[in-house]
Amino acid sequence: MCTLQYIRSIATAVVFFAAISIGCETLGSSGGGPGVTGNPGAAGIDRPTLKLGEFDLEPKSVIDGDTLRIPSLPKTLRLIGVDTEETFKLESDAREAEADWPGYVARHLQSGKPEKFATPMGEKAKAFAQDFFAGAKSVRLERDRENQIRDRYGRYLVYVFVKHDGKWLNYNVECVRAGMSPYFMKYGYSNRFHVEFEAVMTEARAAHRGIWNKDEQRYPDYDVRLDWWRARAEIVRGFDNEAVGKSHFIALNDSDALERLTKHVGKAVELLGGVAKIVDYGNGPIRVYLSHRDRQDFPLIFFDRDLFQSLDLESFISESVRVRGKVEIYKHPRKGDEQLQIVINSTDQLSLPQAWPPPTAK
Repeated sequence: MCTLQYIRSIATAVVFFAAISIGCETLGSSGGGPGVTGNPGAAGIDRPTLKLGEFDLEPKSVIDGDTLRIPSLPKTLRLIGVDTEETFKLESDAREAEADWPGYVARHLQSGKPEKFATPMGEKAKAFAQDFFAGAKSVRLERDRENQIRDRYGRYLVYVFVKHDGKWLNYNVECVRAGMSPYFMKYGYSNRFHVEFEAVMTEARAAHRGIWNKDEQRYPDYDVRLDWWRARAEIVRGFDNEAVGKSHFIALNDSDALERLTKHVGKAVELLGGVAKIVDYGNGPIRVYLSHRDRQDFPLIFFDRDLFQSLDLESFISESVRVRGKVEIYKHPRKGDEQLQIVINSTDQLSLPQAWPPPTAK
């Protein structure tokens, strides 16, 4: 729940780290500039800046193809623009995949939507990452946007650079070039490396590397996934374009979104956010939570159950939606806790993406 106490504490931290970072910032090109040096550790990781500095690695820092752990940070890294296949966590899954690969895939895709599941290609992506970072003592971390710091699970949203033969290489881009991942843009195009990601994905497809090799045991539906992700990225791009110069347009994946909403209490805003969860206790309003960092999700309140049912929001979990409404403060009658919210009284307050599957899906 996005309590006002939480918002005030975050606001204080942002102001502090913004102050100490003034004068330390050098914006680089698409290849990344020298940035901030040293190992700032957890104390400085949440400051609003593009270049975070260099961080020490350890031999077991690689979790899988798109997740790394830095010893000095409390949460893992979530790599921007990359979505590798999953590694096997259960021996039973590995045995099933080996014994009946077509049946294993069919079982995981029976919902009709692209799902994430463990594959041999996921294991290859992890091995690629381990080889890529082998021998590296440190990495340089950079963000895509200064105010997009963590995801809903608290993971740091970053590009990871490592030195190879004296040159800093962007692992995120090189992972796509190697065919270990497509360019993942479901939550928006890369602001800094979009052109590079598109180019290296085209290169990898033409060379039939990794996931683009039909002989590999990998997801069989990447064309459908890319159609889906690109349609969602266009929603984000459209919102961003409309938001220029408009303070009441607020994207909930921005770290300062709740602070900005606090400044708009009693006023109309337009939000962009992903549907995280729906809570219905049966004897009160239905709450639809939109994702925000560290699970500080923002609630949409439905007193009208027929209205809620007409929108079929259960079908839009993890999808980006646009919301219009007045920001209110709700105070719990017994606990005294306060939270920001928007009450939904009309279907006109929500703009939903086109239902799955996208029209180009086969």
